Amino acid sequence: ADAPVVTVINEAGLVIAPHTRWHRDVTWKGAMIVDVVHDIARRAETLDDAIRIAKERPASSSWGVCVGSAREKSALVLELAGPHVEVVRPRGDYLVCTNRYRSEAMQQGQLAASHAWSHHSDHRESTLRALVESRTAKLGLADLLRFLGNRDHAGARRRFGSVVAQPTNVHCVAVAPARRTAIVGIDRAPTCEGRVAELAWEWTGPVGSWQLGSHTGSGFAATVADHVAPHDPATLFVRDAVR
Repeated sequence: ADAPVVTVINEAGLVIAPHTRWHRDVTWKGAMIVDVVHDIARRAETLDDAIRIAKERPASSSWGVCVGSAREKSALVLELAGPHVEVVRPRGDYLVCTNRYRSEAMQQGQLAASHAWSHHSDHRESTLRALVESRTAKLGLADLLRFLGNRDHAGARRRFGSVVAQPTNVHCVAVAPARRTAIVGIDRAPTCEGRVAELAWEWTGPVGSWQLGSHTGSGFAATVADHVAPHDPATLFVRDAVR
Protein backbone atom coordinates (compact mmCIF):
# COMPACT_ATOMS: atom_id res chain seq x y z
CA ALA A 1 0.00 0.00 0.00
CA ASP A 2 1.26 3.48 -0.83
CA ALA A 3 0.65 4.86 2.66
CA PRO A 4 -0.39 8.51 2.46
CA VAL A 5 0.72 11.38 4.66
CA VAL A 6 -1.27 14.44 5.62
CA THR A 7 0.43 17.77 6.43
CA VAL A 8 4.07 17.92 7.50
CA ILE A 9 5.95 20.99 8.81
CA ASN A 10 9.69 21.18 9.38
CA GLU A 11 11.95 23.50 11.35
CA ALA A 12 13.06 25.34 8.21
CA GLY A 13 9.49 26.60 7.72
CA LEU A 14 8.43 24.26 4.92
CA VAL A 15 4.84 22.99 4.86
CA ILE A 16 4.35 19.85 2.78
CA ALA A 17 0.91 18.49 1.81
CA PRO A 18 0.38 15.64 -0.71
CA HIS A 19 -2.77 15.42 -2.85
CA THR A 20 -3.96 12.30 -4.67
CA ARG A 21 -3.57 12.28 -8.46
CA TRP A 22 -4.12 9.54 -11.08
CA HIS A 23 -1.58 8.78 -13.82
CA ARG A 24 -0.68 5.90 -16.17
CA ASP A 25 3.00 5.82 -15.25
CA VAL A 26 2.81 4.41 -11.73
CA THR A 27 5.33 1.73 -10.89
CA TRP A 28 6.19 -0.95 -8.35
CA LYS A 29 9.79 0.25 -8.13
CA GLY A 30 9.57 3.76 -6.70
CA ALA A 31 9.50 5.18 -3.20
CA MET A 32 6.32 5.37 -1.12
CA ILE A 33 4.96 8.89 -0.84
CA VAL A 34 5.27 8.78 2.95
CA ASP A 35 9.03 8.27 2.54
CA VAL A 36 9.39 10.98 -0.11
CA VAL A 37 7.57 13.55 2.05
CA HIS A 38 9.40 12.62 5.23
CA ASP A 39 12.73 12.86 3.40
CA ILE A 40 11.83 16.35 2.19
CA ALA A 41 10.85 17.31 5.74
CA ARG A 42 14.06 15.84 7.16
CA ARG A 43 16.52 17.33 4.68
CA ALA A 44 15.02 20.31 2.84
CA GLU A 45 15.37 23.96 3.84
CA THR A 46 14.30 25.55 0.54
CA LEU A 47 11.91 24.89 -2.34
CA ASP A 48 14.88 23.96 -4.55
CA ASP A 49 15.88 21.39 -1.94
CA ALA A 50 12.40 19.87 -2.14
CA ILE A 51 12.65 19.58 -5.93
CA ARG A 52 16.09 17.97 -5.73
CA ILE A 53 15.01 15.40 -3.13
CA ALA A 54 11.87 14.50 -5.09
CA LYS A 55 14.04 13.85 -8.15
CA GLU A 56 16.43 11.75 -6.09
CA ARG A 57 13.60 9.50 -4.88
CA PRO A 58 11.09 8.92 -7.72
CA ALA A 59 7.68 8.03 -6.28
CA SER A 60 5.93 4.77 -7.11
CA SER A 61 2.48 6.35 -7.23
CA SER A 62 0.93 9.59 -8.54
CA TRP A 63 0.72 12.71 -6.39
CA GLY A 64 0.66 16.50 -6.33
CA VAL A 65 2.77 17.63 -3.38
CA CYS A 66 2.18 21.23 -2.39
CA VAL A 67 5.24 22.76 -0.67
CA GLY A 68 5.19 26.21 0.90
CA SER A 69 8.23 28.05 2.24
CA ALA A 70 7.94 30.65 5.01
CA ARG A 71 11.48 31.92 4.42
CA GLU A 72 11.03 32.33 0.66
CA LYS A 73 7.40 33.50 0.91
CA SER A 74 6.52 31.29 -2.02
CA ALA A 75 5.29 27.82 -2.88
CA LEU A 76 5.22 25.18 -5.60
CA VAL A 77 3.56 21.88 -6.45
CA LEU A 78 5.69 18.82 -7.16
CA GLU A 79 3.74 16.77 -9.71
CA LEU A 80 4.87 13.16 -9.33
CA ALA A 81 4.11 9.89 -11.12
CA GLY A 82 6.62 7.06 -11.16
CA PRO A 83 9.82 8.44 -12.73
CA HIS A 84 8.30 11.84 -13.58
CA VAL A 85 8.76 15.05 -11.57
CA GLU A 86 7.32 18.32 -12.85
CA VAL A 87 7.10 21.63 -10.97
CA VAL A 88 4.12 24.03 -10.95
CA ARG A 89 4.75 27.51 -9.54
CA PRO A 90 2.32 30.27 -8.47
CA ARG A 91 0.56 32.48 -10.95
CA GLY A 92 0.55 35.70 -8.98
CA ASP A 93 0.72 35.83 -5.19
CA TYR A 94 -0.93 32.53 -4.29
CA LEU A 95 -1.05 28.88 -5.31
CA VAL A 96 -3.96 26.42 -5.24
CA CYS A 97 -3.45 22.66 -5.32
CA THR A 98 -6.25 20.11 -5.70
CA ASN A 99 -6.31 16.69 -7.40
CA ARG A 100 -5.54 17.31 -11.09
CA TYR A 101 -2.23 17.74 -12.89
CA ARG A 102 -1.54 21.26 -14.16
CA SER A 103 1.77 20.82 -16.05
CA GLU A 104 1.34 19.94 -19.72
CA ALA A 105 3.85 17.10 -19.46
CA MET A 106 1.90 15.34 -16.69
CA GLN A 107 -1.49 15.88 -18.28
CA GLN A 108 -0.47 13.60 -21.15
CA GLY A 109 -0.81 10.45 -19.02
CA GLN A 110 -3.42 11.68 -16.55
CA LEU A 111 -6.35 9.41 -15.72
CA ALA A 112 -9.84 10.01 -14.34
CA ALA A 113 -12.29 7.33 -13.29
CA SER A 114 -15.12 9.55 -14.54
CA HIS A 115 -15.86 13.08 -15.68
CA ALA A 116 -17.18 13.68 -12.15
CA TRP A 117 -13.66 13.33 -10.72
CA SER A 118 -12.32 15.99 -13.08
CA HIS A 119 -15.23 18.35 -12.46
CA HIS A 120 -14.99 17.87 -8.70
CA SER A 121 -11.31 18.81 -8.54
CA ASP A 122 -11.45 21.61 -11.12
CA HIS A 123 -14.45 23.27 -9.49
CA ARG A 124 -12.93 23.14 -6.00
CA GLU A 125 -9.85 24.84 -7.41
CA SER A 126 -11.89 27.57 -9.13
CA THR A 127 -13.88 28.12 -5.93
CA LEU A 128 -10.72 28.53 -3.85
CA ARG A 129 -9.27 30.94 -6.41
CA ALA A 130 -12.46 33.02 -6.30
CA LEU A 131 -12.41 33.09 -2.49
CA VAL A 132 -8.80 34.29 -2.41
CA GLU A 133 -9.31 36.87 -5.15
CA SER A 134 -12.44 38.30 -3.50
CA ARG A 135 -10.56 39.16 -0.29
CA THR A 136 -10.73 42.76 0.87
CA ALA A 137 -8.04 42.47 3.56
CA LYS A 138 -5.03 40.32 4.36
CA LEU A 139 -6.07 36.72 4.93
CA GLY A 140 -5.62 35.13 8.34
CA LEU A 141 -5.53 31.51 9.43
CA ALA A 142 -9.21 31.52 10.39
CA ASP A 143 -10.13 32.84 6.92
CA LEU A 144 -8.21 30.05 5.24
CA LEU A 145 -9.78 27.44 7.49
CA ARG A 146 -13.25 28.73 6.62
CA PHE A 147 -12.38 28.49 2.92
CA LEU A 148 -11.88 24.75 3.43
CA GLY A 149 -15.45 24.50 4.73
CA ASN A 150 -17.00 26.33 1.78
CA ARG A 151 -20.17 24.70 0.39
CA ASP A 152 -21.16 27.26 -2.26
CA HIS A 153 -21.98 26.21 -5.80
CA ALA A 154 -23.77 28.34 -8.38
CA GLY A 155 -25.24 30.56 -5.68
CA ALA A 156 -26.56 27.68 -3.55
CA ARG A 157 -25.25 25.97 -0.39
CA ARG A 158 -24.75 22.27 -1.10
CA ARG A 159 -23.93 19.14 0.90
CA PHE A 160 -22.65 17.09 -2.04
CA GLY A 161 -21.04 17.72 -5.39
CA SER A 162 -18.05 19.77 -6.47
CA VAL A 163 -17.84 21.90 -3.34
CA VAL A 164 -14.75 22.30 -1.18
CA ALA A 165 -16.29 20.89 2.02
CA GLN A 166 -17.03 17.16 2.00
CA PRO A 167 -19.27 15.14 4.37
CA THR A 168 -16.49 12.82 5.55
CA ASN A 169 -13.61 15.34 5.63
CA VAL A 170 -11.19 14.12 8.32
CA HIS A 171 -8.29 16.56 7.93
CA CYS A 172 -8.43 20.34 7.94
CA VAL A 173 -5.54 22.64 8.86
CA ALA A 174 -4.29 26.17 8.22
CA VAL A 175 -0.62 26.83 8.98
CA ALA A 176 1.45 29.98 9.54
CA PRO A 177 4.93 28.43 9.70
CA ALA A 178 6.78 31.73 10.25
CA ARG A 179 4.74 32.22 13.42
CA ARG A 180 4.91 28.51 14.34
CA THR A 181 1.15 28.46 14.59
CA ALA A 182 -1.59 26.29 13.12
CA ILE A 183 -5.35 25.86 13.43
CA VAL A 184 -6.47 22.24 13.14
CA GLY A 185 -9.99 20.82 12.93
CA ILE A 186 -10.48 18.38 15.80
CA ASP A 187 -14.24 17.76 15.72
CA ARG A 188 -16.08 14.80 14.22
CA ALA A 189 -16.08 14.68 10.45
CA PRO A 190 -16.42 16.94 8.62
CA THR A 191 -13.53 18.54 10.50
CA CYS A 192 -13.81 21.72 8.39
CA GLU A 193 -16.63 22.63 10.81
CA GLY A 194 -16.99 22.43 14.57
CA ARG A 195 -14.24 22.65 17.19
CA VAL A 196 -10.68 23.52 16.26
CA ALA A 197 -7.39 23.50 18.14
CA GLU A 198 -4.95 26.39 18.03
CA LEU A 199 -1.46 24.88 18.07
CA ALA A 200 1.79 26.67 18.79
CA TRP A 201 5.20 25.07 18.90
CA GLU A 202 8.86 25.56 19.60
CA TRP A 203 11.55 23.27 18.24
CA THR A 204 12.78 22.55 21.75
CA GLY A 205 11.05 19.25 22.45
CA PRO A 206 12.71 15.84 22.53
CA VAL A 207 14.28 14.56 19.33
CA GLY A 208 12.23 11.66 18.05
CA SER A 209 8.72 11.27 19.41
CA TRP A 210 6.62 11.37 22.55
CA GLN A 211 3.60 9.58 23.93
CA LEU A 212 0.39 10.52 22.11
CA GLY A 213 -1.81 12.61 24.39
CA SER A 214 1.07 14.01 26.42
CA HIS A 215 2.23 17.54 25.62
CA THR A 216 4.72 17.74 28.48
CA GLY A 217 8.15 18.50 27.12
CA SER A 218 7.00 18.19 23.51
CA GLY A 219 7.40 21.86 22.59
CA PHE A 220 3.69 22.07 21.69
CA ALA A 221 0.88 24.07 23.25
CA ALA A 222 -2.77 23.56 22.31
CA THR A 223 -6.02 25.36 23.12
CA VAL A 224 -9.54 24.69 21.82
CA ALA A 225 -11.19 27.57 19.96
CA ASP A 226 -14.18 28.42 17.77
CA HIS A 227 -13.28 29.77 14.35
CA VAL A 228 -15.74 27.95 12.11
CA ALA A 229 -19.46 27.22 12.25
CA PRO A 230 -20.60 24.32 14.44
CA HIS A 231 -22.11 21.25 12.83
CA ASP A 232 -25.80 21.73 12.11
CA PRO A 233 -28.20 18.73 12.27
CA ALA A 234 -28.27 18.29 8.48
CA THR A 235 -24.47 18.09 8.34
CA LEU A 236 -24.44 15.30 10.94
CA PHE A 237 -27.23 13.36 9.21
CA VAL A 238 -25.43 13.56 5.86
CA ARG A 239 -22.11 12.59 7.43
CA ASP A 240 -23.63 9.52 9.08
CA ALA A 241 -25.41 8.48 5.87
CA VAL A 242 -22.22 8.77 3.82
CA ARG A 243 -20.14 6.95 6.43
